[in-house]
Amino acid sequence: MTIVYGTRDHWDRVAGVRGAASTDVSVALGASMLEGRALTRRRLLDVGTGNGNLPIRAALAGAEALGIDITEPGVRLAAANADEKLRDPDVRGRVSFRAMDVAALDLPDRSFDVITVLKTIWCLPDIPAASRELRRVLAPNGDLVIQLWSSAEDCSLLMVGATLLAEYVTGMHMPEGYRGPFGVTPRYMRGVLTRAGFTRFSMRRHAFTAEFGSPEEYWALVRSLAGSAYYALTLLDAAQRRELDARLWEALEPVREGDCASLDLEWIVLTTGYDESLRLLGDSGQERGRT
Repeated sequence: MTIVYGTRDHWDRVAGVRGAASTDVSVALGASMLEGRALTRRRLLDVGTGNGNLPIRAALAGAEALGIDITEPGVRLAAANADEKLRDPDVRGRVSFRAMDVAALDLPDRSFDVITVLKTIWCLPDIPAASRELRRVLAPNGDLVIQLWSSAEDCSLLMVGATLLAEYVTGMHMPEGYRGPFGVTPRYMRGVLTRAGFTRFSMRRHAFTAEFGSPEEYWALVRSLAGSAYYALTLLDAAQRRELDARLWEALEPVREGDCASLDLEWIVLTTGYDESLRLLGDSGQERGRT
């Protein structure tokens, strides 16, 4: 079986199997993106919003939140999740979702105080173009918050299943032009963002150890972390899935105690922005670049 990564059809299909359920690790990821941020009366943009849980969390904290996804199926999933979780009409009115390409945002200049990019930056075919657009729509003194994975060695929760899946589904590896989830490093992003006009940077590292008691529970974690990998899993027939699950559980024997296994995940939250004092210089440079 083959998947063609990065096509509109691919993302439509990923959205179709994504699901709205959260896991402990996905909750921890979302919390790390908003940690220490006062969101009341702030304007937040969430790029690659997935099931919409991060804008939902932001709206509950008082923000006006917009989540964008490249596909209409993704937007419908996020909106349905918000309808289910936000029963207060005042809160529900603070969150919306739109289908949009981050490299060509249909949004006004300097219109958001906080922009979040969770589990998404390495999925973009043109990260520099997206970075320039994010700089354009971020307000002076606002925060662009980007989640990056640490090294593959520090993300065994992702790597064990992905390594086995790649033996069953071709196309699991990103095509030429994509850096991949572990190739978009803090150093690379800092260079791209500096060229896009961002001037201040900070980083925090986060770690999580996930525990699970079966292959089914493991794949539920993957579903909440890596939509493309979970979509690949759904392409297997019943016999292949049984074989894969048996191999997975055998591979996890070193980290199992009885029926409980544990795997680690480490990520980096990169926060950047630009100062009000540099706004005119940065904006004039961007205007020249668009003429």
